[in-house]
Amino acid sequence: MGQPVLPLEHTSVRKLVSIDIETTGFDPQKDDVIELAAVRYEDGHITERLEVLVKPSKPIPSAIEVITGISDEMVQDAQSLTEVQKEFEDFIEGYVLIGHNVAFDIGFLQGKGFTLPDTAFDTWKLATVLLPHESSHSLEILTKRLELSHSSKHRAGDDAEAVVHLLEHLLTVARTIPKEVLKEAVQIAEANAWPMAPLLAEVLEENGGQSGAAPHLDEPVSVKTTIVPPGTLEESLRALGRGQGEIDIATYVQTALEKGGSYMYETGAGTQRLSGVVLPLLQASSEVQRTLLLLPSSRALQEALDGPVIEVQSAVERVSIATLDDQSGYICSARLAQWKARSDLTSDEVNVLLRIVLWQHELQDNRFVEIGLTGFEGRSEHGLSAEAATCGSEEHQELHQVCSWNQAVQKAAAADCVLATHSLFVEDARELIEPFSAVVVEEADGLYRFLTTRLTHRWDAERARRLITQADELLEEKSGLMEKIDLFFGLVGGEAEHQRDPGDESPMWSVRLDGAIIHSGTFWKVEKAAINLAEELERLRVNIVERDVRGVSYELALLSDFLKSMFSREAQQDATREQGSTFIRWIEIREQESVAIVRAPIATDGLLFAGMWEQRDTIVVLGDILFEHRGEGTYLRDVLGLPFETRLSEVPSALPYPSVADIFIANDVQEPGKSGYTKALSDYAREISSTLKGRTVVLTTSGAGVKAVHREIALPLKQEGIDVLGQRVTGGKMKIQEIFSEEGRPTTLIGGMALWTGLKKLPEGSVRCVLLSKFPFDAPVKPLVAARSEQYGNGFAEYSLPEALLTFRQGVYQFLGSEKHPVTFVLLDSRTTSRSYGNDFLTALPLVGVTEGGREDLIAQLGTKDVEK
Repeated sequence: MGQPVLPLEHTSVRKLVSIDIETTGFDPQKDDVIELAAVRYEDGHITERLEVLVKPSKPIPSAIEVITGISDEMVQDAQSLTEVQKEFEDFIEGYVLIGHNVAFDIGFLQGKGFTLPDTAFDTWKLATVLLPHESSHSLEILTKRLELSHSSKHRAGDDAEAVVHLLEHLLTVARTIPKEVLKEAVQIAEANAWPMAPLLAEVLEENGGQSGAAPHLDEPVSVKTTIVPPGTLEESLRALGRGQGEIDIATYVQTALEKGGSYMYETGAGTQRLSGVVLPLLQASSEVQRTLLLLPSSRALQEALDGPVIEVQSAVERVSIATLDDQSGYICSARLAQWKARSDLTSDEVNVLLRIVLWQHELQDNRFVEIGLTGFEGRSEHGLSAEAATCGSEEHQELHQVCSWNQAVQKAAAADCVLATHSLFVEDARELIEPFSAVVVEEADGLYRFLTTRLTHRWDAERARRLITQADELLEEKSGLMEKIDLFFGLVGGEAEHQRDPGDESPMWSVRLDGAIIHSGTFWKVEKAAINLAEELERLRVNIVERDVRGVSYELALLSDFLKSMFSREAQQDATREQGSTFIRWIEIREQESVAIVRAPIATDGLLFAGMWEQRDTIVVLGDILFEHRGEGTYLRDVLGLPFETRLSEVPSALPYPSVADIFIANDVQEPGKSGYTKALSDYAREISSTLKGRTVVLTTSGAGVKAVHREIALPLKQEGIDVLGQRVTGGKMKIQEIFSEEGRPTTLIGGMALWTGLKKLPEGSVRCVLLSKFPFDAPVKPLVAARSEQYGNGFAEYSLPEALLTFRQGVYQFLGSEKHPVTFVLLDSRTTSRSYGNDFLTALPLVGVTEGGREDLIAQLGTKDVEK
């Protein structure tokens, strides 16, 4: 049986029982338990298992059968949950519960009337703390990546046993933590009654952890230096092992930096860019000008820091490099010190604090992303970020010199070359852009979408209520604002219902706050309630600011300012302008009583031109897909606000297109939206997946489309040994990509819009066929889409079509194969041949072979090519 993992001195961790349940859904009031399991773990060994199938009150949904493998036939003669309840409760009595996201299992069973212990250990929470760099902490992904025993995933007994193996691994990781660091973590965990505190205390008592003192977060953020390699760019890049495509990109960027001017380079698919972009920037910085590189995200910035160029040590000229992340991505030293002294943190807050404490010895720039967190998590959920609005007290001002964000800004101001995220444009440090003569933007196709997201503000009643609850806790009394929140959103919902089209019966709809509504007879009630509420929120903020260590006062200020920007007289005047409004405002109703108010920018071109491009000697924007048509297109140039004289170029692709992809136009499907279309799409997906043994991706344009296709094909394909993964059906975007990328069982993937443009690189050969369900036009009824369309003389041709073409090209290019593993793209939108714009989508694709036919023709074609390969 092997040696015990723990000495288990503490009574609280001497006897554990790992539990797991399989259910037909997430609501214990509506859904049923279909399997229940418990595994006893005593003195470091698994000693006994309980595993029971349970008969549900209604048929098992097909999606659940696909995930779990449990069918109606399997539970037909099983006991009811009531009949197995006592056996389960007796089995776990006297043991401490453990599980992966165990709160769900406990809550569900309690909702069914079970009596369960109060204490429980959650390996999901413990994994987020001890394995912060994992992209996913799901049990399925962790056991695969850590090579832990986990035979039948999504079966209760095997999942429960896998939890035990994961716990053993996590405690092994805990032993590697320096002694003083672990000691501080245990003190924090015990002071705040963190459920897993006994586990960390056990490791500390067992061997004291490894020697070593805890570092401090107020150590200066360093400026990195690099040595630019000698010789030509090509020689340097070849020495780094880079390919011809990256060398070509480097040459283009170098030429732009030497000549000056504005350039847009589309680099296409299959070409790495990072070294080819950074190296010319470093050379330019060492010679004539300071350079700025903007990257799309914190993680992209981290990848750049970890890249080979930064580590080159074989040359002459030294260049200082500084990095600048989103301001909310830096950990605030003052708030961190306050949190360490508290004893009333929530379990989730302790999770974040422990992640920082345990791994701060690995931090270089004191950024959340270095420990697997994002700035958003630090700012909005936990108030630990260096956001200026949350760090304005005298105590924080005294720590100004050791503030991580302030240090990063100072270092960036003095560096030769700065690597920053797109968020630099919307941060207080935007003035840093001014001295840079050269600006290079990576993944520029996402820049205007990023700005739209960052400048869009949305508040719903639930978020506002949660904020008031947090504020009342700090006030230690009720502020009386909860009733006013309910009144305000009730008035907003009533106004939206009053303005709704009588024939609209959809569960979700929007109402634009245009001049007609603002000047209607009843809208003054909404306006008055909004302004009064904003004033009350400001008074509450002032009352709690000195006691606030969670950023609640900052959120109150956000909501107060938002209400004023939405409903003040100035906002009304802005909303009544014809097609010249900077922002659009609307009321959104989701699923009956969920009411939200939203404010978003109609355009970003003017903001970008004035803040980013104006008075710059050199501008270079790069991206995989920047043109709406192959090799040409000015839509994105205009949306980004780039100068009219910007040179548009396509960097030659190294891919031999006719050999890596072909296109098949399906001529036997109805037009999208017509009766029978979903059935036809599902038939294609099922037969192709069966023919190819998985290796198929289906891209739809809605979550409803994903669910509909998954419902039709998942069960019959599972019976053939083929798994079907559906976005938000079997897992989130990251999880399903992780599973699809694994070798072994044949798999088909169904995704919505998030996978058209946001798919990570999949292993070569994992995809043989991609079904494009329909052209990715955004819904014209969406307020922002409608408002942007109105800015053009021909909204469809000048806005909707270019946007759809860009998304379409991105969806195709990310799946392009190789000569050894070509990919067939199947167009299932009959408008390809029936509408004039259908040819625009065809010509937007690479120069590849195009054939047309029905489902049987495609199956035969795919089978023949697979045999040839």
